[in-house]
Amino acid sequence: MWKQNWEELQQRFDDFWQRKGFILSMWNGYFPSNRITCPNPATDLPNITDTLEKIEKEKVWQHFYLNAELVAAQQRYAVAHAFYPGDLVPFSYCDWGTVTLAPMLGAEQHFNRDTVWYSHVENPISPENDRVLTLYDDNWWYQNLQELAQVGSAWAKDKYLCGSPAIFGGLDVLAELRGASELCMDLVLEPDWVKAKLDEIDLVAQQAYDTFYDIMKNEDGSMFHAFFMVWARGRTSLIQCDFATLISEDMFREFAIPSIRKACSHLDYSLYHVDGPEALRTVDALLEIEDLDCIEFTPGPQLPQGGDPRWYPLYRKIKEAGKCIQAVEMRADEVVPLLDAVGPDGMYIMVNFRSEEEILQTFEAVKPYRR
Repeated sequence: MWKQNWEELQQRFDDFWQRKGFILSMWNGYFPSNRITCPNPATDLPNITDTLEKIEKEKVWQHFYLNAELVAAQQRYAVAHAFYPGDLVPFSYCDWGTVTLAPMLGAEQHFNRDTVWYSHVENPISPENDRVLTLYDDNWWYQNLQELAQVGSAWAKDKYLCGSPAIFGGLDVLAELRGASELCMDLVLEPDWVKAKLDEIDLVAQQAYDTFYDIMKNEDGSMFHAFFMVWARGRTSLIQCDFATLISEDMFREFAIPSIRKACSHLDYSLYHVDGPEALRTVDALLEIEDLDCIEFTPGPQLPQGGDPRWYPLYRKIKEAGKCIQAVEMRADEVVPLLDAVGPDGMYIMVNFRSEEEILQTFEAVKPYRR
């Protein structure tokens, strides 16, 4: 592994999941660097620069996201030119979509320079235009993502980690197939239809996850999930329901919680993403799910970020319920006060580091909190 203290970091992840230690990292898992810190780096990957310049000139961004060899090459180049001491993890993406099942089930996927998004087709699924949501082996998006996962994993093997895609979406997937406004009405007018569609999506999610787990798992059965950067010894994934910001807690319990429970029971280690302050009303229901391991909260741009003291009571509440926490969008100077206020065990801290020096200083500052 290009990660020199990988065995030590594996143990820290083990301790984190057992609520006996903490992880200190940053978004993307590594810090871009002018120096090359890995052994035998891939610094001469052919035609990356020329290809990317052509893509930008011609605005054919789908090629940037869907060409497996190009994705793997530019990702390895990025990891090779990065700095990842301490708990920072060298890893690659194979997919940047956050609702990956949607195009596999009929939504349209769109690409731009720095984002991926979805839309429903002109004649979307509805109670009147219903169909069974099934994942077919010959589905183009399904096949392409398998190729991205296979090639990305092969390029990463024994060097760094290739992160698995986001699969468990429930209501988020259905919203992309139906339309968010229309789905809000369906929750009131056609609740049984919504539940039937969610049952179908849950089955597809488990089928797809098993496919990618078989492709991307390490030899010991461990797994790294790209979004929110979690590694564990078994089936590991993010679970999300960003649609929760549009509905009440009662509706969240009725429509989302059953899907989330099924996802958690299918996994060995799970992290749920609470998206924004409007979704905080869902936390009590999430804490009742015994199989859910970790809760991440993204405050959103309109509020102070994850290291602000206003979030300490939330973190304590989650920890008291026996869950781990991922705190994101933090400043380096907020780390030690957070550890003092909330305690280090079961914390996954994501810092927006500004320099290599700041990274090293922060890791030095947290040494007294290590077991």
